Amino acid sequence: MAIYRIVQECLNNVSRHAQAHRLRVILASRPSPTGGKLRLVVRDDGVGLEVAAPHAGFGLLGMRERVLSLGGSLQIQSPHGCGTRVRVLLPNGHDGQPDTPEQQDHDRFPSPLNLLPRTGERRFTSR
Repeated sequence: MAIYRIVQECLNNVSRHAQAHRLRVILASRPSPTGGKLRLVVRDDGVGLEVAAPHAGFGLLGMRERVLSLGGSLQIQSPHGCGTRVRVLLPNGHDGQPDTPEQQDHDRFPSPLNLLPRTGERRFTSR
């Protein structure tokens, strides 16, 4: 649900503020030495934003708090006039080891995040 809300906030920001013509969403699950990571990147070609400036709403703050509460990291880059890139890394709890019986049960009744392949990448691009 966290990834859904983060993507939702990013899409709201793009539609309200970015004046973008293109948008790219990348969601990938990758193994790492410290356990699997879920990587989300949302990138647009809009006008950008001043990342360090105070913002009237709670969208960016809410995203940051949501990511940090899950033990992840959030990075926002937005060179003026060159669009915005939001990058989120979250632990996804899979370390490449064989599944325990509990994990196998969990996979039979998946949450939205478990519908993603264990490795690989999905790209969604609007034109």
